[in-house]
Amino acid sequence: MHKLRIFVLCLTVSVVSSGYGSVLLDNGGPDFLSGFDMLDFQVASPFQLTSDATITSVRFWTLQYSVLWWKYLRQVSDFSGDMAYGIYSNVNNQPGVLLGSGLAVPTETDEAPDVSFDVFETDFNLDAPVSLSTGIYWISLQGIPLERSDTSVLFWSTTNGADLHPHILLPVYTQAPGQAWEADLSEGKMAFQLLGSTMATSEPATSVLMGAAAIAILALRLRRSSV
Repeated sequence: MHKLRIFVLCLTVSVVSSGYGSVLLDNGGPDFLSGFDMLDFQVASPFQLTSDATITSVRFWTLQYSVLWWKYLRQVSDFSGDMAYGIYSNVNNQPGVLLGSGLAVPTETDEAPDVSFDVFETDFNLDAPVSLSTGIYWISLQGIPLERSDTSVLFWSTTNGADLHPHILLPVYTQAPGQAWEADLSEGKMAFQLLGSTMATSEPATSVLMGAAAIAILALRLRRSSV
């Protein structure tokens, strides 16, 4: 079982933009209810772009053992390490062709301390921007710790953010090292944002002016050639 379900008393988390770029897609903030193990597995969530965009950064939320309880009684610590990521095409409603990947150093902010789990906002920049056209894609995340102990945990938080973005009704997929992708029938919606920029397109008025200028130039050339 790759999923953890918890019930916590927590503080309110505010979802805001930062220096990582503009929010292209907001899949929702953490629901404080459950998460997927991202130390032993890659965890992949679908997302849909409604316009062409270039992704430069990722923000998501993790659940880790709390300072107030588990660290002292179980002698565990916060996650320390890198974040492996992948962006995939959608093939048969599961992760398909790898379009971009890398190993990033995340920045963590403890947003909601609790007696059982802390909720961390986790941000990182992609090694290289990934430009995508309109369509359905997948993003996978996995924590790569500097040191691994039997008591360390890292869960990618789920979300109930249906009001923020129309979710794709597809399962979350997980993948153990050397194994095929496996669908999780719980269809958890993962808490994350994609940041970057939309690809520039010509404004209608600009296009009309450019067309009129081209016609005027053509008419002038024809006039000169007939003299």
